[in-house]
Amino acid sequence: MNGIQNALIFDESGKSPSFGPPFMAHAPASAAAALASLTVADNVGAVIATRSETDARKAVRCIRQVNQHAALLLDANRYSGRSRGVGAHCMTTGWINMQMKLGLRWTLTDSGYIPAHDLAALRAVLAWGSDLPQLVTALPLAIQWLTIDHEALITELAATGKPVALMLESEGDPLATEAAVAGLIAVLRCSVPVLLLRSDTSVLGALAHGAVAVSVGTRSALRHIYPMKNSGGGFTPPPAAYVPALLSYKRLTTIEDGITRNPGLDVWKCDCTVCSGRSLDWIWSRTDFEEAAFEHSLAAQAALAKSLMRYPAGERGSEWKTRCAVAQRNHEVISKRKGGAWRPAKTLNAWMSSTPRSPASTP
Repeated sequence: MNGIQNALIFDESGKSPSFGPPFMAHAPASAAAALASLTVADNVGAVIATRSETDARKAVRCIRQVNQHAALLLDANRYSGRSRGVGAHCMTTGWINMQMKLGLRWTLTDSGYIPAHDLAALRAVLAWGSDLPQLVTALPLAIQWLTIDHEALITELAATGKPVALMLESEGDPLATEAAVAGLIAVLRCSVPVLLLRSDTSVLGALAHGAVAVSVGTRSALRHIYPMKNSGGGFTPPPAAYVPALLSYKRLTTIEDGITRNPGLDVWKCDCTVCSGRSLDWIWSRTDFEEAAFEHSLAAQAALAKSLMRYPAGERGSEWKTRCAVAQRNHEVISKRKGGAWRPAKTLNAWMSSTPRSPASTP
């Protein structure tokens, strides 16, 4: 494509290309300094979301000052909000060139949103720069591309044959339904490298089923694409933290209440590099407890991703299913204020119900 500068050579060896650490944090440019140390301590990659080229450059330089080998992607975020771009109309060579000049190993396109059933928009985005090496095509998709049209999506991905990064629109966790999880698993089995970015913590299930890399939003607003009718409403979700034993993010106020009412439960303990086996109640001893929750959450999820990847590829899916079942049971031991137990996130059941049997499974 005319206008693209200094393209690197794409590895055509037949192996899945390396995108660096399989677990990445999806964060605003303002979080670059906080992310930098985690790229070293926990081998976390970073996906920086910003529409500003100036802020993108500053974020990359900030992280590279701490870790010059950090795995980085830049998300132009043109597909979200009420003024979102659609399809290939907002895609520019300037965004790609900026990433090239910064020396990034992989460049992420500034794609627009791809509405449900809009095959023309999907094809236009996939065709843009299809002849370029080191390009990852961002696919910000309506959730129907997984729940209804995943076969059409697979056909188009196979025809293009280049790496893609899925980002999903949903009211809440995009992987909270069996249809979405089953569709995603089918897409991950296609012949091209697939990343799943800007999602909730259940995205680790995608890693277990063959995604070459995943990213979890460090804020609620970056864990999925909000539908247009809910975009720009001014609501700021309250701070939350990841509870490893529950495989879920919970509001900090909810965790604090749960620990107060259920002290001493093992579900509150975390072995990540930040917590070192402590109960999560240490978070409130910090002056900036939101920053503490941020650091813990990323370190804990990076540790889980690393433990999943230690299993042979053919066993990771069943191992994730087992962990979802354990997380469901862990919810049952936590008593609520008005009686009863905590309710598991819907995504846990979605992964358990949609995970195919492994070849070694008995009928």
